[in-house]
This record gives sequence, C-alpha cells and structure tokens, in this order.
Amino acid sequence: MKLDMHFHSTKSDGTCSPEERIKQAKERWLGFIALTDHDIISRWFKSQASQVWMQSCESVEISARNYQHNKSLHLTMYANHIQDDIDAILHNITESKSILIKKQIDFLNSKWFQIDIDEFYCFACSWWRTIDNLHRFDIIVYIFATPYNKKHAIFINWDVDISYIDFYNKYMKRWWEEFDKYWVTIDEYEASLEIVRNIKEKNNAILSIPHPNFTFKWWISEFQNNLEHYINIWGVNALEINARATQEWVKAILEAKDTYWLYLTFGSDCHRIWIPDDKHWDFWEMNPYISEDFIKKSFNEYNNILI
Repeated sequence: MKLDMHFHSTKSDGTCSPEERIKQAKERWLGFIALTDHDIISRWFKSQASQVWMQSCESVEISARNYQHNKSLHLTMYANHIQDDIDAILHNITESKSILIKKQIDFLNSKWFQIDIDEFYCFACSWWRTIDNLHRFDIIVYIFATPYNKKHAIFINWDVDISYIDFYNKYMKRWWEEFDKYWVTIDEYEASLEIVRNIKEKNNAILSIPHPNFTFKWWISEFQNNLEHYINIWGVNALEINARATQEWVKAILEAKDTYWLYLTFGSDCHRIWIPDDKHWDFWEMNPYISEDFIKKSFNEYNNILI
C-alpha cells in the first residue's frame, strides 16, 4: 500500500498546491494521503481527494511546546473530522509566529543587518512561502541572498566564510553555539501539550510524533527516556516512521510501538522537492527499511478512525 501521511503544500511551506499534491498522488497510485500543513487545516482537502477516489482525512501539524521540559516540537494529528474550535488555537499560533518574525527582524537590524520587512515578505513569497508560516530559517535565506547582509553575516562569523545553513544552525537555533546573541522569542506562542491532548481526545484522533529521529536530535536514548512521558501524560498514541529514519531508528520505533501499544504513521515530510537534504524526501517516498505490506497492516489498525 502506498500512502503519505506527512507532507506540505503552498498553504504553509511546500512548493506544490494541495490540488497538485492530489494529482501527484493519483499519478503514483497512492491509497491514502493526509495533508499536514503547519498550523492550518485544509478542510476541503479530504472531499477533493475523494473525487478522484483517493482516501484522506482531516489533518494538521501543530506547533506545540512541552513547557515542563522546555522543549518545542511538532505533533501531527489525524481524524475523520477535527472540530472547528481548533481553528482559534491554530490562528493564535500563526499570528504569534508573524509577530515573532517581525521581532526577530527588528533585533537583527539592531545588530547592523539591513532587512526591509516588505522586501523580505516579497522574497519569501517568490519561492512559495506564505507570510503566516515564515520561520527564522527564511530570514537567513534572505540574508544570504543580499550582498550586504551576507557580508555582515560572514563578519559576525569572525570573517570566516559560512553557508546559510551553518549560519542558521549556529546563530538561530535554540541552545546552539551563538544563539543567545542573535535569537529572540516571544512567550508561549506554541500550543501547550495539555491543549493538544485535549483536542486529540475530543476528536478521537491519532496524535503522532513525526520524525522522532529529528525531534529527539538523532539521540535514540533521549527518545527512549522521554517517550513514556508523552504517552502517559500528553496523550501521544502514535509514532511516525519517517522516510529519513535510519535502520537503527526504525528498530527503536518498532520496539516502542510494541512496548506501549502505539499506532504507526508514515510520511515523507516533503517540503521543497528540488532541495535534497538529510530531513525531507520527495512526496510519497517511504522508508527503505519497511515494506508496503507492513504499511498496509499497520494502517489497517486504525483506518476506521480516519475514514
């Protein structure tokens, strides 16, 4: 069985429209697709997919925060129908993300960068980004696309040449080497795990940790030590076998599934199909360490919840 339960469209940070994703799925003979744009539910997607005999559900990737452990993470949620009261929560997240981007740009300008916010928005929109779902990474891409700002970024890095990806990792990611000098945030803009758990229970939903191989920073021990906390307290009932998970990670996820009686979800986390990296694969491509028969068997354990 071919499926993809984790991918993005131009509604958040993908390069293809939802309609194009449905067309691609039909061409590849997928049996099930779930659009998981960041903090937005395209409620019409399920019915539009059904018009071409494609099964789907309502789904979303939620920006969440474990305030107890001071950790941000994304969670994917799937249900036959997600009640409308989640929309206000998701709207608050996207509004807060927009405020955060403006605050981050103002702070970087105080550090002698020259970022015109309107030019930045036009730049981001020119490569299929939406203003409501911009990220600090987009700011760094803009910086390295403008000569003065790129030169200043290299100056900050002690006049040592640096790629935009390495600059982002070093200066814009929480707890990395120089993040405290250039990184800003706002208080509690992500949904708390308590809120996410309540939504999941109210909608009889599948709540999955996507790409645990990246959520837990490639450390299997962190995943194993903290997973029970997410299951017993915060209602997580599924784990994703991500397209980029190594054989060691797949083994750890399968062991956790059996230990805690979890569901499995499967996804490519496709964002930008022309930029290969170590996190995202192309739409519908699955992990090489699992078979289509295994996916079908796992999906059948909960498809009655979704369809």
